[in-house]
Amino acid sequence: MIGIITDSASDTPKEIIKKYSVEVVPLRVILGEKSYKDDIEIDEKVCLEYMKHNFAKTSLTAYEDVKVGFEKLINKGIKEIIAINVSSNISGTYNVFRLVAEELVKKDPSLKIEVINTYSISIGSGLLVCRATELLDEKLNFDEIITQLKKYVPQNLSVYYVIPTLKFLKAGGRIGYVSGTIGDILNLKPIIEVGNDGFYHTAGKARGIGKTVKK
Repeated sequence: MIGIITDSASDTPKEIIKKYSVEVVPLRVILGEKSYKDDIEIDEKVCLEYMKHNFAKTSLTAYEDVKVGFEKLINKGIKEIIAINVSSNISGTYNVFRLVAEELVKKDPSLKIEVINTYSISIGSGLLVCRATELLDEKLNFDEIITQLKKYVPQNLSVYYVIPTLKFLKAGGRIGYVSGTIGDILNLKPIIEVGNDGFYHTAGKARGIGKTVKK
């Protein structure tokens, strides 16, 4: 039996998580002085309401939370585990998963754990989780699934998105190679991509959110 584990920043569709018992480890969302487990102790609506007048922050997955996630799969008798994470150049989450995996395998050498750095984020990582479940349905073995998944990373896995303002990316220090100071003045909206290096880049620009989405 093969188990799949990911982080909440992958935004894996909930129906996939439920159908395939994908273990999801939450990142931390920080509002003021309080820290919450993403999608467990706080939802999107509360976060967006807070962000109308404040800056929300995120923090990588806690070591213990990742360990608990792996152990839930192991306690089900699962000896082969695939971990799929958002870009290591955007979040330290991948490294936490890697360290926990190394610790668990050292403790129990019969375990096989592969931690995949998607060099992507959000649904980009989530789509790789979806692909992994498709490969499970095709009855591929552990090594075959890993080989297939790695064909997508990073060159065949792309994410493009548009956001109304860059101020939250700037405040969080995750602006990457996206420039937008003058864009705020001219109403130029960047089309942001997560490049093959796992960083944010500007793929294009247009004036106004509607035209940018269309482009």
